[in-house]
Amino acid sequence: MVSVGVIRVKCDACKEIIKGKYIHFSDGSIFCNECFHYLPKCISCKKPIIGGEDSSIDGFCSICYNRAPKCDICEKAIIGSYTRFADKSISCDDCMKKYVKCDRCGKPVVRYTKIRGNILCRHCLTHATRCNVCSNPIIGTYWIFDKNYVCDYCYKIYERCNMCGMPSQFLFTVHDKKLCYTCQEKAKRCSACGLPIVGRYYSYKTKEGIFCEHCEHLAPHCDSCGRPLGIQYVDISDGRKICFECQRSAVITEEQLRELIKTANEGISSLGLKIVNNINYRLISRNLLDKRIKESGADIAAGKNLGLFQRKDEKMNIYLQTHLPIQLALGTICHEIAHAWLSENVINKTQPLHLREGFCEWVSYKILQKFGYHGQAELILSRDDIYGLGFQKFLDYEKKNGIKALLDWAKIAR
Repeated sequence: MVSVGVIRVKCDACKEIIKGKYIHFSDGSIFCNECFHYLPKCISCKKPIIGGEDSSIDGFCSICYNRAPKCDICEKAIIGSYTRFADKSISCDDCMKKYVKCDRCGKPVVRYTKIRGNILCRHCLTHATRCNVCSNPIIGTYWIFDKNYVCDYCYKIYERCNMCGMPSQFLFTVHDKKLCYTCQEKAKRCSACGLPIVGRYYSYKTKEGIFCEHCEHLAPHCDSCGRPLGIQYVDISDGRKICFECQRSAVITEEQLRELIKTANEGISSLGLKIVNNINYRLISRNLLDKRIKESGADIAAGKNLGLFQRKDEKMNIYLQTHLPIQLALGTICHEIAHAWLSENVINKTQPLHLREGFCEWVSYKILQKFGYHGQAELILSRDDIYGLGFQKFLDYEKKNGIKALLDWAKIAR
């Protein structure tokens, strides 16, 4: 037995059983021919909108409206093309044409901020990288200086730091240079003037400290160590200017001279040098030393020497310039004691000047090293005058033959 039935189809809009033609959509919804023709259609899915105009949202059915992307400017659902921006906001084509655009991200804006003629949206105003000079958001070209960002405007109009090259509204003037606050704080300081150093600086082997070009070339220098002087220094009556560091160890008193002679004699003995005659030691001013040098007719220039050895018959005198720092005084007095040894031991009485002075410099060098004054000893190594030329000959001879052979050679060297 065969059962025969009739399938009844209801319209999803009017809920009536459909008699005749109907329209069936792919999602399973069905509409009678009358509802399909008279109900407004969704502009997205093209289906009749159940409920009519009252249920239509901007021309969309509720399902399509909820699914459609919304313009962040007009807040309407979008059908067709739209523009998405870096902050993930989107804009419909109508708003893209209607409103002015942010000069940084290109997004249409209803409310905006204007900076130096540029329009900025709220997002760019809040999130854009800011210029480290003017603090404004950066639009377009910018420059980077050690992780600091500078807008093109500030880069073009403000003076730049001579140290880092970064433009700044506030620069410190140091001599003829300009410094920003950061560089002024972290820059090395000149040991003389205390100001930040820009560019080249100078140092000295015998003393600590660094010095700017201005002080190196224009400031007075210490007459002992040669370094530029700061605001405070010691003025000696003979016209010399001495820095406080040199003054602290300066040989000034007779007691200090005796201690110096004791140290020098210890060094002289360690080299195997013996002096028969007694030596008379005297501390004298630079002016008096220059006078003694001129009177002696010695083959040395007055004004540059720090000590003098004189011998008349068996009487020996060593004059030492007063106010010399300990390392300079020790090197000088050992040099003059070496002259005393030569006067008793040299066989070649016509020995050239560079050999006599070279031997005395070698004695001074060895004793300075012995007592740890390596910086002062290195100055002897770097000399390129007749003193240095003779010194190198004796230093080379010592390396090849030893000290004992050198002392024998010093007596006959020519």
